[in-house]
Amino acid sequence: DKAAQTMDYKLDGLVRDERKVFDAMDAEETGRYLPFSFRGGEPSPYQKDKRADKAKLSRIQLHLDDLVTRMGEQLYSGCIAAEPLVTGRSPCRWCDYGFICCHEDGVGERALDAPAKPFEPSEDPDKKEEKDP
Repeated sequence: DKAAQTMDYKLDGLVRDERKVFDAMDAEETGRYLPFSFRGGEPSPYQKDKRADKAKLSRIQLHLDDLVTRMGEQLYSGCIAAEPLVTGRSPCRWCDYGFICCHEDGVGERALDAPAKPFEPSEDPDKKEEKDP
């Protein structure tokens, strides 16, 4: 029991940005059960990326639905090329299926190409700010 109390695990993830969710998960605002801490009874403004409103969660869901749909379409059409994502060392070093795909190092590899904040609303350059006279 003592060991369990002294062990602290740093949580990571995304939580719906609603007070009732915070209260249900961590009513005492200890920060132990949420991926962010509290400051003055409010979620830390420095950890805003750990919270998502309904619109952001919907954008994430749409992205994942689209990704799975495209993957299914590619598999169904027979497009299953070996194009590993390489972010340093090649994942082929640990893959048990190299003898099947016959991937050659440096050929058909993908690099991580993702925006820093992919699920934030895009800024519309046509939108002009209204200024007070």
